[in-house]
Amino acid sequence: MKTEPIFQTLADLNIPYEIQEHKAIFSEEDAKDVVITLEGIDVKNLFVKDKNHNYGLVSMNLHRRADLKKIAAIFGFGRLSFCNADELMQYLNITPGSVSPLCVMFDTTKTVKVLYDSHFEGRNVIIHPLRNTASISIKFDDLKRFTEHFGHNWQLGDFYVAPNVEFVPLQADDAPAISEMSAMATEILRDYYDPIIGKEQNDYMLAKFQTVSAITDNLHHGYRFYFVRCDGHNAGFMAFYPREGAMYLSKFYLYKHERGKGLARQMLAFLADETRRASLSAIELNVNKHNPTLQIYKSLGFTTIRAEKIDIGGGFYMDDYVERLEV
Repeated sequence: MKTEPIFQTLADLNIPYEIQEHKAIFSEEDAKDVVITLEGIDVKNLFVKDKNHNYGLVSMNLHRRADLKKIAAIFGFGRLSFCNADELMQYLNITPGSVSPLCVMFDTTKTVKVLYDSHFEGRNVIIHPLRNTASISIKFDDLKRFTEHFGHNWQLGDFYVAPNVEFVPLQADDAPAISEMSAMATEILRDYYDPIIGKEQNDYMLAKFQTVSAITDNLHHGYRFYFVRCDGHNAGFMAFYPREGAMYLSKFYLYKHERGKGLARQMLAFLADETRRASLSAIELNVNKHNPTLQIYKSLGFTTIRAEKIDIGGGFYMDDYVERLEV
């Protein structure tokens, strides 16, 4: 175990963590050159104030832009500006580049208000352990518990500049786009599912379900595929088709760095609209029993209707729950 005091504090609070050492990160630009392999949402922190010397610490998704007016409204502050290095040291006992939600432990006067991204719920967050040469991944529920332990209340909010999200249909005669989607699927699913079902089964499933020929065949059999584009770039993809009186959601995937931005809710809203347009009243999907996103689907309103184990050949099975959402 690490000997720094913060790690002893985490141990005392029975908060497990995973750690990755790396070169010093002082800015978002520096972060682009560091590959973090920990599971969770990459977090950046804003230390803000208004002219009346009200202070707030905001923890948010590294890859999104904050709307300072929304943050001010949530805090009940006036117009916001960013705190300087002296204020960081005075209130949070930290230097620029190492700011972390764990800094609340040093605010003994409870001067600083705390705001967390509502999209952290049910997820792990990746934060600095009071130095910018390492990152740790902890459960958001544990971070909230840490915050409360040091006498701070916290608020949840959605305070981002809204991204421009588009759903671009994939056409059966667009070979380059089908190849692009196959490559995207392979990259996303290899990263996500290897730890859940094992590389051998994942390789088998990628070869069976995510190749150019498999996607082309799906398109010719009623599947509707869409690229999910966020601010002009591909963030993920989805596919669905009508089956047994419901819209079956076959594929619903985002790149790792695009998760935690609220895109899943927009994807689901789009799917719900398309489901109603097809005169269907429910969405169904299969989720691996060990897939941590099961809880995210629950938070979106899905309920488990049954469990099923499907033989997919090659000696492999899909051991799933079937989830359903009435729309």
